[in-house]
Amino acid sequence: MEADVLSRWRRRSMAAGWSLAEDWWTPEVEGVIKAVCAGCGLAQACWELGSARAAAGIGVAEGMNDLAALFAVTGTGEPPFTALRSFAAGWAEHGFAPLGELHCEDPLTGLATPAYLRTRLAQLYRGTAKGTCLVAAEPSAPPLELAERLAAALNLATALRRAFPGDETLALLGPVRVGP
Repeated sequence: MEADVLSRWRRRSMAAGWSLAEDWWTPEVEGVIKAVCAGCGLAQACWELGSARAAAGIGVAEGMNDLAALFAVTGTGEPPFTALRSFAAGWAEHGFAPLGELHCEDPLTGLATPAYLRTRLAQLYRGTAKGTCLVAAEPSAPPLELAERLAAALNLATALRRAFPGDETLALLGPVRVGP
């Protein structure tokens, strides 16, 4: 049942205008589905999803629309206020984390975060961008299982380091997308 909810939720979010289809899934997505289906732990699961969405650079409005899509596909109506409040709190807490706690590297792959890559690209384009390009790589078929996604991310990180051994900024752009 949860796999069916996941699929319907994703389709509904895409139809509602989710901006990056490949970046929709995170482990917190499955946690929220379990909480909604089980009817317990919803506040914590929504907080974690909000934090994950903020970490991915998703705006609070887009994230709340996504959460509303989950409740719509499960037939439970609108998200309860406690779920929305928890989502917003998780989003805000992550989004406004103290600078000392922010990291420039993904702990799993060791690649730069998307936020760091955005900063580096802005620096490059403010200077001279001649000969600069952005390359992205991802598997031809997105892995379905968590272990497969983790393995794909590690394999892509290794391949990226081999292809770009110089001083390029190498970044994790999504769960299974990398780029220099």
